[in-house]
Amino acid sequence: MDLQQLADILALAEQAKIDALEIRQGDTHVRIVCRDGEPTTATNNHHTPNRQQPVPIANTQLQPTSDPNADRSSQQTTTDKTNHPNTDTNTAASITSPMVGTFYRQSSPDNPPFIEVGKTVAIGDTLCIIEAMKIMHEVKAERAGTVREILANDGDMVEYDQPLIVLGER
Repeated sequence: MDLQQLADILALAEQAKIDALEIRQGDTHVRIVCRDGEPTTATNNHHTPNRQQPVPIANTQLQPTSDPNADRSSQQTTTDKTNHPNTDTNTAASITSPMVGTFYRQSSPDNPPFIEVGKTVAIGDTLCIIEAMKIMHEVKAERAGTVREILANDGDMVEYDQPLIVLGER
């Protein structure tokens, strides 16, 4: 996929006011997520196992949603409850992805994972890495606690605000 095709797709996504669009063509994977009416993209040129059949670009029809803000308001309510550090240490808190990207549990395949279920973490400890546009972004603990559950698998594509890790009391 060349730059002109990507620019054309972005223009169509903006005109159609869609929430999200994902295109796979060969080893190229493009995901467009519109926030506040403006499209943003994440691309991945690594070969990943096909979970879906590729959709030819020429046959792709953009379908606008009836109310693009309807889902966002319900998601925002959930985010407000789980994304902020919780002062009550007897409840669980969900650590969410700060961006669209690829989830990694360790800094390299030879290194041990940052966390395991049952491990105690302190504020500021690295929990995982999200790779976006060939840049590694560390996700740090915003509260202390014990890892109850790891919701994403190593190498998974994750969405913005997707729950990744559940922290419980110490």
